[in-house]
Amino acid sequence: MLKSFAISFLLLFLCISQRTFAQLPPSGITVNVDYLPASKYRKPIGEEKYEKTEASSSQQRIRFNGNFLLANKGDLASGNIRSWGIMVNGSYTKMNNKGYEQKVIPGELLEVDAGIQHFRSLKNNWGLYSAVSVGLYTDMEKINGNDVFINGVAMFIKRKPKYAYGFGAGITNATGVPLILPGLFFQWQTGNKLKVNVTLPENISATYLLSQQTDLTLYFRPKFGVYDVENMPEGKRLMSFIQLPLGLEHTWHLKKLDLFYGGGIMPLRSFDYSDKSISGIFKNKPSHLLSTNVFLNAGVRWNFR
Repeated sequence: MLKSFAISFLLLFLCISQRTFAQLPPSGITVNVDYLPASKYRKPIGEEKYEKTEASSSQQRIRFNGNFLLANKGDLASGNIRSWGIMVNGSYTKMNNKGYEQKVIPGELLEVDAGIQHFRSLKNNWGLYSAVSVGLYTDMEKINGNDVFINGVAMFIKRKPKYAYGFGAGITNATGVPLILPGLFFQWQTGNKLKVNVTLPENISATYLLSQQTDLTLYFRPKFGVYDVENMPEGKRLMSFIQLPLGLEHTWHLKKLDLFYGGGIMPLRSFDYSDKSISGIFKNKPSHLLSTNVFLNAGVRWNFR
């Protein structure tokens, strides 16, 4: 796999995550869990070559996301908006690994971060989104300053009735020193009964409204993570974790609560390791893969308004 591209993209995504919007997200809390049964480990045996082994890993994960709008000042006549908000995110992943000759996949992964975000309108339907956060990204074997990542992002966003696009940059110290990377953003939404949502790089989905209270969504939502890890292959400290789920989700809307559940196919789960340095992330190393498998997920959203 193109490791240098993947790591660079992951580090930028770590800065932006799911936080780049044409406006700040509404206040609310989301909690969801997902489960993947045991998948066979695909061992790298050469460049772009893999061998399926008898080793396997199953996965359980619980995630929390909270957005809290602190201030939102708007002028209906001019369309000018200034918003401030707080974001809090957490994720705990448990990997049940069996039959491995050596440790290549962590047993646990913890991600907890908090930050502040700001959006303000500019001229000609442009806006500026900015955010800064600090968090812990660790395999929980040894928690210290190496596991603390500071991330920031600034994006100029052009808003249209059905779409938005933007450009900017993100900064992170995940490599051990500050690293600045360029970033692009695109969002397109359309439809009433059938709603199509394309928000790159995090979501491509089509939602069919079954009624006012329920809908069905077909989605592709890449998930990425970067962690500081201990005792991994060749002593590499920086691990990137990629998941590419294709799923179907059913949602019930109950006043201020949204209940959702679903499942699908996980074609790819990849674990990549590199030195914790800028030069290290651009060196190609073999990926450690888990075979294609199904997944299940369920959760609840509490919308404050």
